[in-house]
Amino acid sequence: MVPEMVPASLMTLLAAFAPLFTAPSFRAFAGLACGFLAQPGKRTVCGMLSEAGLARLWPHDRAHSFFSHARWNLGGLGLTVIVRLPMVTRSVAIPVMAKLVIKDSNSKSRLWLARRMAEQLASALPGRRILVVADSAYADGELKGLPRNITWITRRRKDAALHALLTERVPRDGRG
Repeated sequence: MVPEMVPASLMTLLAAFAPLFTAPSFRAFAGLACGFLAQPGKRTVCGMLSEAGLARLWPHDRAHSFFSHARWNLGGLGLTVIVRLPMVTRSVAIPVMAKLVIKDSNSKSRLWLARRMAEQLASALPGRRILVVADSAYADGELKGLPRNITWITRRRKDAALHALLTERVPRDGRG
């Protein structure tokens, strides 16, 4: 029912994500995506349901259970957005990954999760350099032993201890 309600131009875009979902989850995704795009201001799950015109057709908990219980490949979804820019000859991938920090779980820190997302991206794009730019909250011992194709740039922490000078010269144009 929902895919028929989605404008054809939007459905063309959303169809690229269909393999990452089960059929029922994809219908919920398509409907909520329409509501997300149509909803002005602060976006909420209930607002997405309402703006998609589905508030009277779906039970309220269907929209919420999509995010908490539906079967879909979140990791694959985060690696799927590919953009072709007119000034670049190759495609550019825009990762849109997100992870939930759960209190008192093994997802003990945002840095731990950010590192795992960078490693996932690096393994999905072998041979490509991954550059992570973050604030000082994402600088810690957790970054020791990163794969060679991941470069992590942060502000130095106030309590940082510097032990040696940089031995490798970085080119002025930033390539390296």
